[in-house]
Parts: sequence; structure tokens; C-alpha cells
Amino acid sequence: FPSHDTEVKNSVLFRKKILVLDVWASWCEPCKEAVPVVEKLQKNLDPQIYQFYGLNTDTDLKPDEVKQSAQTFGMTYPSLLDPEHKLVEALEIQGQPALLVFNRKGEVQFQQLGIQKKDYAGLLLRSENWK
Repeated sequence: FPSHDTEVKNSVLFRKKILVLDVWASWCEPCKEAVPVVEKLQKNLDPQIYQFYGLNTDTDLKPDEVKQSAQTFGMTYPSLLDPEHKLVEALEIQGQPALLVFNRKGEVQFQQLGIQKKDYAGLLLRSENWK
């Protein structure tokens, strides 16, 4: 999948790490509210174990526009682009924001639709089971 970030293009997605994927779109207000929760989770989980990515689902934005939206949302993790919703459909993601966690084998281990500030403590607690 294309990316707005060359770091993503040059890395291997599952480098023996647990992948946390934030599914979002620039027009999605709940997605904007979810980013601080995901950012806080990223800052409190070991980067040697966890890798965070966004998955942008906008169908009509150029990569630079997606990058600008990510910055406006306060997102520091890189995003993959899925304008044709191929990955969204393959993973059967039913809405956004969505948070998916993949184990080291690339299997979906956890999925949550809707992410709010009040979810942070529960997500942090659940992360112990993701290792």
C-alpha cells in the first residue's frame, strides 16, 4: 500500500513486532478525537515490541493532503493509504475510527470500533495480553 511517509515504504510492516493500526479518514471527527488516545498508547508502550501505523481511507486526497490531515490531527505515527479500501475490505473493518492489533504472525488479535478518551486505561491494560 502506498504511504505518505518514505519511512513506511522502506520498512517491513511486521518486523517481529506487534502492529497497532489506527484506521482513520480526514473527514472523520471521531477519528480526530481518537488520535490523542492512540498517541498516548504509543508513548506508553515499548517501541521494541509495538509498531504503530495509521491506515487512511480517504478516496480523494493526494498523499501530501493526507500527511497534512495527519499533522492537523496531531498524529506522529506514519500512515498507509488505502483509497480503494482493499485492506479495509480484506480485514472486514466495519467503521472508523478503528483500532486493530496484529500479533507477530500478522493475525488480528484485537479490534475495536470507536476510540474515545475513556478507552485509554482499558486499552493499556489489554496491551499486556497482546505480547
